[in-house]
Amino acid sequence: MLDTTHPQTTAVRGASISGRLLAQRHQAIAALFSLVMVGLVLSPMAESWKAAPQDNFPLSYYPMFTKKRSGHVRLSYLVGITADGDEIPLHYKFAGRGGMNLVRKQILQTIRSGRTAELCHKVARRVARSTRRPIQDVALVAIVTGTFRSDEYFAGQTRPYLLTIEAVEWVKR
Repeated sequence: MLDTTHPQTTAVRGASISGRLLAQRHQAIAALFSLVMVGLVLSPMAESWKAAPQDNFPLSYYPMFTKKRSGHVRLSYLVGITADGDEIPLHYKFAGRGGMNLVRKQILQTIRSGRTAELCHKVARRVARSTRRPIQDVALVAIVTGTFRSDEYFAGQTRPYLLTIEAVEWVKR
């Protein structure tokens, strides 16, 4: 018999047995699917305990975060030097268009191809057109490659322990 005094329960009390079984079946399928997905997401963790772990995209155990790395990092970048001798890090966009990683790769390719002086000249021209401080005070532009000790860098020692000057150019205003 249907309970008409409580309309919210009418649908439940009036549901057929086959409808209830179908709903339970759908819940079971959803639960099984969820378990399979959780298992797939967690399965790469097993790689961490293997002697020779394999990184299989898209199921990865994230070796870019767990892989042992050298304690040294080499970066090529732009530096501006004022008439007083102060160093000002220059934004990567003075060297090219695109995101930071793309421009850094372009700088590295330029160094490897021996065209660093040409790039340095372009950077100096762009710096000369800048009206912002402290860029206005830059008298000399340099493309350098610094080698940093990671531990020291993150402890506050942000100057490289090895610096290679790839190219320099005076800023003509």
